[in-house]
Amino acid sequence: MWNVIRTMYPDSEVIKSHTLGATREEHGDSAKIISSIRDPRDSIASYIQAHKLEPSEAVVRGLIDVFNEQGMSEVIDIYKNPNVLLLKYEEFAFDLDYLFDQISQFLGEIENTEQMKISIGKQFSIEKMEAKSKALGDFVNYDEADHIHGRHISKYKGQCGYYKSFLTPDLIEHN
Repeated sequence: MWNVIRTMYPDSEVIKSHTLGATREEHGDSAKIISSIRDPRDSIASYIQAHKLEPSEAVVRGLIDVFNEQGMSEVIDIYKNPNVLLLKYEEFAFDLDYLFDQISQFLGEIENTEQMKISIGKQFSIEKMEAKSKALGDFVNYDEADHIHGRHISKYKGQCGYYKSFLTPDLIEHN
């Protein structure tokens, strides 16, 4: 999403952060914030794969703690703020039209929308990002231009609900 926003609004300051609280503290409540949320079970499965961890109750519980420390629950506090756009990963991940519409309604219309959608769709397609991610190798390797990590794209390619194929029923049920 960050790549889409910075490409749509190249003359604007676009900051990417994984912690909402720090962003709000640094830029104030009047800053426009676009936050995405994803089914935490998919986020946990993705993290486990990216970092080559073994799925276990201890790992899952530890990740729940990490996500809470990073402000996962803050979303509940801010989602009604008029300066916040909250987007569900499941709604935008594979629908560039929806993502464009939501962002441009929130931040303002842009010129050449259709041309830009085509360009962004090609530039940041899952296939291109997967190839770049594989070339980077381990997750610690990072492209500063587009913020893609090694193993950023798993074999599930961002699919929604794939945690059901990755985590055992016990890990899903009890966490």
